Amino acid sequence: ILSVLCYCLSGKKFSDCCGDPSPNRAAPVGVHVYSGLFSKTECKKMIRLAEQQQRVWLTLKDEERSAEQGETVQKRDPSRVTQAVDMMEHKDLVVGWMNRVITQCVEPVINQEIEFFEPPQLLRYQSGGLYKSHADSEVFDAGSNQWVKSFDRDVSLLIYLNDKYKGGGLRFNHLNYTYQPAAGDVVFFPSTHRYVHESLPIQRGIKYAIVSWSAVKGSERVGSPDCMKFSPNRN
Repeated sequence: ILSVLCYCLSGKKFSDCCGDPSPNRAAPVGVHVYSGLFSKTECKKMIRLAEQQQRVWLTLKDEERSAEQGETVQKRDPSRVTQAVDMMEHKDLVVGWMNRVITQCVEPVINQEIEFFEPPQLLRYQSGGLYKSHADSEVFDAGSNQWVKSFDRDVSLLIYLNDKYKGGGLRFNHLNYTYQPAAGDVVFFPSTHRYVHESLPIQRGIKYAIVSWSAVKGSERVGSPDCMKFSPNRN
C-alpha cells in the first residue's frame, strides 16, 4: 500500500504524502492554511461581540416525536454539538470578513471566480462540542454506492477566532491530517467527499469559528441550499 499514489491526488507516493506519520507534515493538496489573516485584536473583538448575542443549539427533526405529535419537533443534533451565534446585528461585519477571505485568499489560489457564498455562521463549541465526520457538498447514496452532489458548494471556508482550548482540531479523515486551529487563521478546501472532515471534541475551553461555503462561477448546480447568497465585493 505504501507504493501506491496518494489519495489526495498529489502525484506522490502515499508513503511520502498522506501516509507520512509526522505530526508536522505539510497540509494535503487542496487544504490551504493562511496564518494570521486576521489579527488577534480583531478576533478578540469579534468574540466579545459574539458573547453578547443570543445563540441556539443546532438541531434536527425528531422523527419519533414528530410522528406522535403530528407536527415537526426538533431535537439537539448529536452529530453537531455546537451553538450557532445570532450575529444578524453585526451581519455586515461577518460577511465582510468572509468576503476578505474569498478575495484575498481563495480566488488568487484557485485562479477562479467565486460566484457566491452562503451567509457565514459563527459557531461556538464548548467542552464536549464537536461536529462529526461529513462532506460539505455531497452525501453518500447507498443504493448506487457513490457520492452524490447535494449542495451548491465548491470551496469550504473557515476562520478561527481563538486557540485557548484543548482539542477541537480539524481532522481530514481520509487524508490522515489534523490541523490545530490558531487565532486569526483561515483554512479553505474543496467541499467534495475527498475532503471529508470533522471538528474533534473540545476537551477543555471554548472554541469560536466562522464558517461558510462558496460556489465557483460555472460549476454544476443542484439548487440547494435554498438560502440567501452573497456575491463577493472586489472593490
